[in-house]
Amino acid sequence: MAAILIASAMIVSSTKGVAQAQEIGTKPFFLVARADMPDPTFHQAVILMLPSSSEQAPVVAGLIINQPMRVTLDELFQHMPSLKHPEEHAYFGGPVDYSLPILITRGAKPSSHAIELMDNLYVTGGVETSAAIVSKPWSPKDMRLFLGRSQWAREQLRGEILRGAWDALPVNADLIFSQNPRSVWCGLQKQSHYKEVIWSGLRAGVFTLAPAWD
Repeated sequence: MAAILIASAMIVSSTKGVAQAQEIGTKPFFLVARADMPDPTFHQAVILMLPSSSEQAPVVAGLIINQPMRVTLDELFQHMPSLKHPEEHAYFGGPVDYSLPILITRGAKPSSHAIELMDNLYVTGGVETSAAIVSKPWSPKDMRLFLGRSQWAREQLRGEILRGAWDALPVNADLIFSQNPRSVWCGLQKQSHYKEVIWSGLRAGVFTLAPAWD
């Protein structure tokens, strides 16, 4: 799991209507495809980018949160009679390591292998660990299973952002577990005041988010 927790984020603040970028630490963030996204894999995608303690990692990764799949948990874990919520669908996290299950949970820490992303939000992965967690009581409002992840070379994603393919926004944990995932992208497009991502030349590999004020 350490290999996928490798994105660094910055969040903005403003003072009296003047856009000012201000670092508040390494955190996850949403990467939101713009309407003219040319890559069909990421059409209307909202991606939870995963953080890292290292700003020098050459690869960044995240999970698409708004693309439910047809496959259900019952189909994934066919030999588990104790499976809870077998009718819930898995989500397409991205095209890399498509067979790797990754869980995002909130609330109590689900296992000793879980890594905290932010307050009460955790990520964990692996077939055996995921199977053990979904066989215990849990709520669909607080857990999502993803297959695969989205991944870029750091400079590749930097170039895509600078070309205007993506917006970056602070994480809203409720949207990760939305019961209407198809609406998440539209909602973020309407609500977002953050329209520019400025690459910080002072600290290599760190995104500084700035709002585009009308």
